[in-house]
Amino acid sequence: MITWILSRATAQLSLPFVNGFRTLLLGSAFGIVGYAMPASAQTDAYGNKTPDASNTGANYLYNQQSFPSSDNGYVRADPSGNTAFIPAGGLAFLESSYTVGNNYVGQTVSASGANGLLSMPINPPSSTPEVSLLAGNYITPSSVTLEIENTAQNSYVVLYQNYVSGVHITNENAGVIYLDENTADGVVLRNDESRMYVLNNSANSAHISNESGSFMNFIGNSAEGASVNNDASSMNFLNNLANSAVIVNSNGGDMVMEDNTANNAIVTNETGGILYLTGNTATGLTIGNTGATLTAENNILSNAIVVNNGSANMVLNNNNIDGTSLNNNDSNVSVVNNTIQNSDLTNANGATMVVSGTSATGTKITNGSASDSSNTTTLLNNTTSGMTIENYGTMGLYGNSISGSTLTAAANAQTTIGDCSTGMGCTSNTGSVIQNTTFTNNGTSTVTGGVQLSGSTIINNAALNLSNTALTGGGDLTNAGTITMSGNNSVESDMDNNGTVNVVSGVSALSGALDGNGAMSITDASVLLSGNGAYTGSISVQNGVLNVSGAIPNATVDALSGGTIQGNGTIGTTTLASGSIISPVAGGSIGTLTINGNLTVENGAKYIADGGAGTVIGTVTLPLQSAPLNSMASDLVSVTGSVNLEGGDVSFASLSGKVAPGQVYRLLTAGSGISGRFSGLTTPYVFLSPALLYSTNAVDVLLTRNALSYSAVATTRNQFMAGVGVDGLSAGHDVALALDGLTAAQVRPALDSLSGEVHASARTALIQDSFFVRQSALDRLDTADCDGSIADSTLHTASLKTGRRGGGCLADQPVIWGEAYGSLGHNSGNGNAANMNHSTAGFIMGMDTLVAQTWRVGGLFGYGRSMFDVGGDRGSSGHSNNVTVGGYAGTHWGGLNLRLGAAYTWNMLSMTRNVTVASFGDHLSSDYLGGTAQAFGELGYKFHIGHGMVEPFGNLAYVNQQTNRYNEQGGAAALHGRGMDTGVTFSTFGIKASSLFHVGKLALVPHGTLAYRHAFGLSTPTAHEMFRQARYGDMDIAGVPLSVNAAVVDAGLTAKLTDRIDVGLSYTGQYGNQSVDSGARAQARFRF
Repeated sequence: MITWILSRATAQLSLPFVNGFRTLLLGSAFGIVGYAMPASAQTDAYGNKTPDASNTGANYLYNQQSFPSSDNGYVRADPSGNTAFIPAGGLAFLESSYTVGNNYVGQTVSASGANGLLSMPINPPSSTPEVSLLAGNYITPSSVTLEIENTAQNSYVVLYQNYVSGVHITNENAGVIYLDENTADGVVLRNDESRMYVLNNSANSAHISNESGSFMNFIGNSAEGASVNNDASSMNFLNNLANSAVIVNSNGGDMVMEDNTANNAIVTNETGGILYLTGNTATGLTIGNTGATLTAENNILSNAIVVNNGSANMVLNNNNIDGTSLNNNDSNVSVVNNTIQNSDLTNANGATMVVSGTSATGTKITNGSASDSSNTTTLLNNTTSGMTIENYGTMGLYGNSISGSTLTAAANAQTTIGDCSTGMGCTSNTGSVIQNTTFTNNGTSTVTGGVQLSGSTIINNAALNLSNTALTGGGDLTNAGTITMSGNNSVESDMDNNGTVNVVSGVSALSGALDGNGAMSITDASVLLSGNGAYTGSISVQNGVLNVSGAIPNATVDALSGGTIQGNGTIGTTTLASGSIISPVAGGSIGTLTINGNLTVENGAKYIADGGAGTVIGTVTLPLQSAPLNSMASDLVSVTGSVNLEGGDVSFASLSGKVAPGQVYRLLTAGSGISGRFSGLTTPYVFLSPALLYSTNAVDVLLTRNALSYSAVATTRNQFMAGVGVDGLSAGHDVALALDGLTAAQVRPALDSLSGEVHASARTALIQDSFFVRQSALDRLDTADCDGSIADSTLHTASLKTGRRGGGCLADQPVIWGEAYGSLGHNSGNGNAANMNHSTAGFIMGMDTLVAQTWRVGGLFGYGRSMFDVGGDRGSSGHSNNVTVGGYAGTHWGGLNLRLGAAYTWNMLSMTRNVTVASFGDHLSSDYLGGTAQAFGELGYKFHIGHGMVEPFGNLAYVNQQTNRYNEQGGAAALHGRGMDTGVTFSTFGIKASSLFHVGKLALVPHGTLAYRHAFGLSTPTAHEMFRQARYGDMDIAGVPLSVNAAVVDAGLTAKLTDRIDVGLSYTGQYGNQSVDSGARAQARFRF
């Protein structure tokens, strides 16, 4: 027995398994529907049969309520009165207070018996959707079409495990139909403005239409030979068996096809449709995308036909494609990260194709045709082999690895091969690698960036541009058209040039063999030709450079105006036009340029030759010379044929500067003789006069010393004096020979190095350092009395005559004092002498006492060290150890103060110099004595203002600095210096100020000085010198000057620790027109 219960959410459902029936439960928002299905055809005790293919038999239907008689049949109850029998073709309606619609369970329905129509639900309520159920029915059309319609708004129809083959099922008005596990072969499904779920059915040869904004899930079905049309709707076509199916997505429809098997199927996406194919497997599939958008990912396609046209957009991503034809016609296609074998990709009628990140084998890519050049194909970062690539339009190949392939660019094609950058869409910046591939260019092609051409051939029959390209790894480059090189190129390929090669900018290095009989022009560019070859064509150079280190002995070379021929290789017959240059090896070395043929040098051309490092390679006896001369290594142009000199200039210079009078340099040889003469010869040497000497088969340069003085090229006093000193050396002296081989610009710093300027500048430093000795004495006198001086510790006064102690100040007692000082500074050069950096440090100590009741008299002793370094080309430095003794005295009349002193310093000097003249060098040293004497006086008047004091003052100092004679130890550049003395007077006017304040019991006196100083007399010390090995040639060398005008600043603080002990610290700055010094002084005084 079967129990059937329909209920609301509060009702209970009991679905026992009886009489061989299966039970199914469906849930919805409107109630729970339960129904039973026959397990197999059988006959009950009353002779009733379950449905079978003969459309006979009966089903059991049990309803807890009374079961009314149907107009189309009758009800027969079993003996218990609980079973309703419905004959074949009959209809039974379950009507109850719940109004859940129509339920057809286990019936056999014939179109002829049912008048061809099942309409569900019947008379639905206006507000509550209904659920209609067909389960386990055998519904077949006979002579007329049987239709199942769900036409009521928001109604639900469920078909489960029915036999509905050939039936027409219509879903309209936002209804919902579920078809699950039905046998629906040949069924006609129409979903219009509704939702339909077709799950796990057999729907072979079905006709499926999803229309007018509907939604359909078509999942897990067998739909072989089916026809599927998704029109302006949304459809998921998932996990179906769809062999030989015809699937159309159109009019803006949105369709997903996923994980289907679709062998020999036809898929069409058109008129604004959006189709997404993923995870499908198909052999013989045909895909058409017209005016729509199609994305195919992770599919396996074999022997497929893919057509993209009508301004459509297609993306193929991560698919495995084999034996497939892709035709992109007036549309856009992107082929990304696919694996493609043995396929054809065609771009036509203004279409755009991008292939990136793809592995392709045995595949052909065709961009346009002979009559269609409007297409664009871009290949990015692909790995390909066995490819055939034909370009009739515009094609870019960037960052690809191509091997064993052929690439052909047609007559109207534009082709670019180069690097791929991230800006193009590549994952990294990569160059192109082309191996064992033939590239034939019949159009306009550009190879740019790092292209590695290994074992490959480029055949150019039209226009080929190489821009910043590296063709590495060998290969062949055959040219029958025009090759244009720009930027910096490196071509290792062997070149067979029977066309034209134009090098228009940058530097192009050709390291492969050069053959052929074409033409090469070098304009505003450079070519480094290091390969060998049998090239018999021409090379012209205009405003550019041909540098040959290889051998092309049969090439004809023409250097036009601005053109330069360089190198140590071999070229053929050469003509140098006016304004051109020939220069064998450039860049710091010498070599031989061989011309296999004849050389013509036109008037206005130039031969630039370099001499070597002073290496003697033999001897030569020249015309008009009686003795053999040393023949030196130099550049050489070696001509196997004849040389015709129609003029032209020779410029000669030695790379090392090791040239000397009497040296010979051979610059030109000719196997068949030399005719004509050069127009002239120039060298940069101011002290050597060159001459060209001609013989039958050679041209040599002979250098001889001229009469020009070494001082003639000087631009400063010291250079001039050093030149005078060198003039006093004998001929052939090492210093003179070193200068002979220099240019005027090189001679001047060499003369500065020779001058010994440091000896004069050291005197400047010693005069400046005398300041610290006299300033220490003057400051001590300023603090001797209890009158509130600038550095005193108290403002209390005491009588100098009585020595009365006033407020803790002891003016009548002897005092021992000491001071440490240090300073850093520099003197600026004046265009003659170089800058000098200097420093000094030392200490001074003294003792003084009251004498004759009105004078304080004392003496001092000091030791210091002065250091100086002369920069520029002088390479000089030194120091002086200084020992000082002196005396001082002072008195005052009221506020008027007089301070006097004198000191003498013994200077013990030590100097080092490093002389460099071209290849000549000398290290020199000297030690000698000097002395600095000075006398000074100061007059000032002190004004007391409250706890402060102000003193205008003026002082005069005369300083005389004297040095003994000296002899430098070293080599040929050593100097002898005579004793010298220099006197300078300094006048200083300014103001001093101080004040007093206490911190606890500690008395502090801040003080400062601001003054102007002027120097009189010889402000530029000099040194009188001569080379020790010279016969004559006194040199009066000036040092760096003293500052004639300077500001003097002093600021400090003195602390009275006890009645008898004072300490102080101050900053001293001297800012002059030629010098700046910054120093510090620390003082200590003890009274007893």
